[in-house]
Amino acid sequence: MPSRRTLLWFLAILLANFLLIQLLRPGGETSITVPYTFFKEEVSKGNVEAIYSRGDTLTGRFKTPVTWPPSSSTLSAITLMRPTLPPP
Repeated sequence: MPSRRTLLWFLAILLANFLLIQLLRPGGETSITVPYTFFKEEVSKGNVEAIYSRGDTLTGRFKTPVTWPPSSSTLSAITLMRPTLPPP
C-alpha cells in the first residue's frame, strides 16, 4: 500500500491533469434552432455537412453558415427537434 503522501501527490497530479485538459479543450460552437422545413431546404441545397441524432433532438453542421431568422446572426451549427409522429 502506497504511503499517504504518495497518494496525495497522485491525486493532486490527477486533479491538475483534469483541470489542464478542461482549459485546453476547444469550446463548443454556439448553435441555433431552426424549423424542420428550413432544415429540409438546406438539405436539398446540399448545405448540410453532418447530422447527429440523440433522442428527439437532431444536431448538425452546415457546410456554409446560414442566417436564422433572416435578420439574425450567421452561424454554422444547428439544433432542431425531430417531429413527433403519432403511433400508427
